[in-house]
Amino acid sequence: MFYGSIVPEILGKSEPQTARITVAFELSEFLRDIGTVGEQDIVFSAWVVEQDIQLVTLIHHKKFARPTELSSQLQAEFEQFVKSNPDQKIPTLEISKFLGNEYAKLPIAKHTDYMHSAIYSQLVTKKFDGVLYPSVRMAGEGINVAIKPETIDEKLKFLGASECTIYKNGKEVFVGNNTQTTISGNEIEFLPIEKEYLVTKDFGRKQVGLE
Repeated sequence: MFYGSIVPEILGKSEPQTARITVAFELSEFLRDIGTVGEQDIVFSAWVVEQDIQLVTLIHHKKFARPTELSSQLQAEFEQFVKSNPDQKIPTLEISKFLGNEYAKLPIAKHTDYMHSAIYSQLVTKKFDGVLYPSVRMAGEGINVAIKPETIDEKLKFLGASECTIYKNGKEVFVGNNTQTTISGNEIEFLPIEKEYLVTKDFGRKQVGLE
């Protein structure tokens, strides 16, 4: 499965303006730990959807303290569906609750903690392109997707990638750009980023009080 984060077309007050922060929180324990100090390298990539993709949404979970407007809208549509199908209310809510808990499970101690959500994603992708679900790492404020590889090849286009550095001093965080990619056929090469977008180590450290 291809895992990523999106910026919803519905840009409400709670929607993230960039998917990078969600991706970083999902991947980096260094970033999530309030007390850490130092630097960590990370690579971000950007993709564009060229054809519509069909995703199954999983948004039913009570622990999302900061849901996006997209999540709230999907939740409202789900509740309306339940009201319109009273004979299916109990099994629908129980299944949704179980799956919501699996995708929102914390803490994640080992890979097998993802077993149920991974199996569900495999079943779903026999008919759909993947799954859309809120980021529990972001208390629901970010939106994640899990998409099958065939869909990535057929319906998404790689735009580029950038090597970056996370500068962190406790709660102070700054992300700097280091490189950008050039694409030639199937070859990708990382080159120094244009000067106007480059963040030097000294500048990045200064932003969080490390120097």
